[in-house]
Amino acid sequence: MAVEKIRGIVLKEINKGETSKNLIVLSKGIGKIFMYARGARKSKSPLMASSQIFSYCDFVAFENKNFYNINQAEIIDNFYNIRTDIEKLAYSSYILELVEKTCPENMECDNIMLLLLKTLSVMSKTDINPRFITRVFEIKYMSLMGFMPETENCVFCGNDSHLNYFSKIEGGVMCDDCKKKGIDGGIISNGALQSLRYILKSDVSKVFNFRVSDDVLYELSILSKDYISSHINMKFKTLDFAESL
Repeated sequence: MAVEKIRGIVLKEINKGETSKNLIVLSKGIGKIFMYARGARKSKSPLMASSQIFSYCDFVAFENKNFYNINQAEIIDNFYNIRTDIEKLAYSSYILELVEKTCPENMECDNIMLLLLKTLSVMSKTDINPRFITRVFEIKYMSLMGFMPETENCVFCGNDSHLNYFSKIEGGVMCDDCKKKGIDGGIISNGALQSLRYILKSDVSKVFNFRVSDDVLYELSILSKDYISSHINMKFKTLDFAESL
């Protein structure tokens, strides 16, 4: 069997037997894959640290049916500071769960991996509000997954002015005239709309380079969570915990 070098980040770890782990890893060039870390739960295992969630590593492994068996691993970054703050840890765990549950298997998604790494780096190395980081990630992630909301023209009539409402079902802004016709949609402020436009148009390297008021962050939180629930029929326990803090 050919040995491969795989760069990836651990999204989930699952105990296997008494001493080993199954891992779900988002990898460069391959996408979401399953890996097996034999003996990783032993106290002296060289794979102990690299098999934990958030570990961004270079793995040396060989493919065996539907799994990659890990021979060795070198940690590039473990985003350690995330683990020292309960709010950062809670929201970062949710971000991993969102990717783990929704990103397709064995399909190259390097753009999503870049976004995830940038997000965890900002979460770990800055004092930016974890809720803000999470909302930006959600919106950018959904767009990369093919669910980009329309922010320039009314999703019903194409009008490009008086865009004061947002339809989570249709996935975009709605004008005053269409709202008057009784079409369902919630109010969106200019601040929230401009934030959406910035997130969607920005390169991943610059996507966190703006700030919003508490009111706009609250609005983005509701909009983002409603938008995700309208397009992804899943529950995320980690999000429930993070939002309870």
